[in-house]
Amino acid sequence: MGAAEPLDGARAAREVAEQQLAAARVRIHAEQADHLARLQAAVAAGTTARERLATASSEADLATAALSRRQQEQERGLGQVRQLADRAVVAARVNDRELAAKPPA
Repeated sequence: MGAAEPLDGARAAREVAEQQLAAARVRIHAEQADHLARLQAAVAAGTTARERLATASSEADLATAALSRRQQEQERGLGQVRQLADRAVVAARVNDRELAAKPPA
């Protein structure tokens, strides 16, 4: 029976090693699943962030175009106001000259 004892010890050691290996594989698979879930969440968050950035950029472009149109409209309106003011000044000067040119009654 002396030869059987080392064989039994080797079998027991092998079973322990196989159990440890199986436990390590389970742990590794669980870690991989966790990492995969984190990676997928990060990719989804990145995609969402890119979509929000694209939307914000598009909205900024629209706002910039609208602002440019409003500024042009204001410049046109200001030009019209200046033109009307210039005409009023000219009309007032012409009226003053006409009054000055008339002899007193």
